[in-house]
Amino acid sequence: MSTRTVIAIAAIAACLAGALIAPAAQAPSLPPGTVGYLWVPSPEKLFADADSFLGALGTPNAGLMFVKSLLGQMLSNPDLSAVDMKGPLLLVMLNPKENPQPLAAAFRISQLDAYLKGLEEPPILKQSDAASGVKVYARKVSTFDSAAYDAASPDEQSDVNRFYKTSEEPFLAIRGDTAWVSENPDLLGRLQGLAPETLSPGLGHNLVLVFEAETLGKLLREEADKQLQAIDESAGADASAKMLHAQV
Repeated sequence: MSTRTVIAIAAIAACLAGALIAPAAQAPSLPPGTVGYLWVPSPEKLFADADSFLGALGTPNAGLMFVKSLLGQMLSNPDLSAVDMKGPLLLVMLNPKENPQPLAAAFRISQLDAYLKGLEEPPILKQSDAASGVKVYARKVSTFDSAAYDAASPDEQSDVNRFYKTSEEPFLAIRGDTAWVSENPDLLGRLQGLAPETLSPGLGHNLVLVFEAETLGKLLREEADKQLQAIDESAGADASAKMLHAQV
């Protein structure tokens, strides 16, 4: 899932549920380069309140169904099987400019076997640490070796399949009834022993976005600069361009 999609989901949920945005003044347990995290004490309550709000407006809840579908994709469990929607749910984001896979999510599972069966593909147990109680699961990932392809002869390139490599990459860590999922193995390794409750903002809101202000401000500035450049290249200095500049 793209970073823009995740930010959009957070914005929608914030508008519907009255989220509180707070600076990440106390987040010493998070990895360096973290932009912030999204905290949902109870996804079940968040979705119920949002559904009631949309119902009062007479608005179809297709948007909520879309968000739930994206959540299932993010947790590698499309049907959210055995995902405890009572919460909590935690979504951590690194700086996406520096990390191709910047996201990790933590949540509760109600039944381990049911959750594992609900995954998109059977997981591979890679590590079981008796001391910490953490079990790490991997999945098979196929990647295309562009460098090898470019260095190959035309005859060799005709057999494209030979340049695909399959590896096993950690994506899921479970300790007790807490699970972390991430497509970034390094981020997963840094967070897998962290209990979500240690990052609870302690606020009675359906959704809280906690951020590291300096990192977030830098990202927003970079994005604004890109938009301004695109406006200049496409519209020049006419009235519409000046209006778009002001909006950005």
